[in-house]
Amino acid sequence: MSARYVAVDIGRSWFLVRYESDGEACQPDGAGLRSRCDYAIVVARDANGKVVSTSKVIHVATKGGKVGNSSKVKTAAKSNKVTLKKGKTFSLEAKAVAASKKLTVKSHRAIKYESSDPAIATVSTKGVVKAKKAGTCYVYAYAQNGIAVKVKVTVK
Repeated sequence: MSARYVAVDIGRSWFLVRYESDGEACQPDGAGLRSRCDYAIVVARDANGKVVSTSKVIHVATKGGKVGNSSKVKTAAKSNKVTLKKGKTFSLEAKAVAASKKLTVKSHRAIKYESSDPAIATVSTKGVVKAKKAGTCYVYAYAQNGIAVKVKVTVK
């Protein structure tokens, strides 16, 4: 199986899409993305060809199979808020929740984390938040399909 890239027109915009392929079964065509295939949107452009967004690579399952997507991300943070003293840490322990109990989520990558202000609090690839200096920022935990949770971090 090899990764391939193709531009796909959807409405007035187009996207550069990466897909895994055994032959041509999952190659997008004029009708758009095909069901039961795995795609990753890499770049979105507007009708004039201007790049309007580049993404962290996301993986989204299309409808029609036994594989689904996450509908939300849960964390160990009560009410998605954390208060820490400078130098202390907190583990978010984020988990993606499937949209349906009937479908499984095929995992391509772990939850990704990002801090809105690393000067106030950093977050490791494992989801451990470390308080740096007094202030407030947000830490985002992203599932592989782009669904995210925003956690408010207050450092005292």
